[in-house]
Amino acid sequence: MSSNAFKVLLDEAWDLHVNKSKGYSPGADPWKNFRAIEEAGISATDGCLTRMSDKWSRLISLWKQPENDTVGENIRDTLMDLAAYSYILICLLEEPTLDKFSEIVYTRDSGLTLIKGEKK
Repeated sequence: MSSNAFKVLLDEAWDLHVNKSKGYSPGADPWKNFRAIEEAGISATDGCLTRMSDKWSRLISLWKQPENDTVGENIRDTLMDLAAYSYILICLLEEPTLDKFSEIVYTRDSGLTLIKGEKK
């Protein structure tokens, strides 16, 4: 049996991603803000791992002392961000493989990825 609470969290994560993308990466490239670090010689994936590390450190700090939340980012918010960074890292890692296809369709309801027509 699947958990409805889990699906609600995934839907919430999607909404959070859409809203944050408007502020961080408006336009065609949803990972533009992650690629910006490449100008400093750091890969987007390493940049994402660094952000994950920062969130992990924050999580541990808040877990040990919840009163350390002085900026309004509680444990739940931190976990949501950590989950989002995990999904983003997967996308960044899979991007080179997906680049060889002309069309990629993600369907949220069925969970399937449909790939049509190989690029020439």
